[in-house]
Amino acid sequence: MDGLLERILDFKELLFLGVAVGAVFFAFFSVSAGNITWKSRNTRILGLFMGMNVREMLWLSVGAVRILFVICVSVFTLRLGVGYLAFYAALFLLSAFTFFGFPRILIELINTVAVYVSLTALGILIGYFRDVNNEPMIFVIYVLLSLFTVLYSVYFYLKSVSDMVRGKLGLEERRVPRR
Repeated sequence: MDGLLERILDFKELLFLGVAVGAVFFAFFSVSAGNITWKSRNTRILGLFMGMNVREMLWLSVGAVRILFVICVSVFTLRLGVGYLAFYAALFLLSAFTFFGFPRILIELINTVAVYVSLTALGILIGYFRDVNNEPMIFVIYVLLSLFTVLYSVYFYLKSVSDMVRGKLGLEERRVPRR
């Protein structure tokens, strides 16, 4: 029992960040829900969540938790261990089982591995900065790589959301023929 509690406390930063972001989203959507009209921009944002099945809602949630995990590791300078690897792998498996399709799973796998390698590199950089050399340029590289990793995760999450919405609407990418 103590081992389980210890593993849960390893993720305390992620839990606090998740609760804070959830409270902000709840407050935002509570305020914006009162101002919905047919011609408002809020209708488009909230319309994304209309008609979603459980699988799609779970996929969106897993993607949001994955982004929070990446932000948490970057901001709190966490060194990744076996528990973090297991958590990140579980997020990938949940994402893969909720968003079927071989090309999509392959893209998710490549992005998951790329982000995890980047997070591992961040852990190595911050460890080197703390333990060996306090050179400010190493910290600047850490910040820039953290920013890149977060933006990479957010971009591919939003791209996948766009693909999901396009699939629901029956839209396909239109390619302009070459002349």
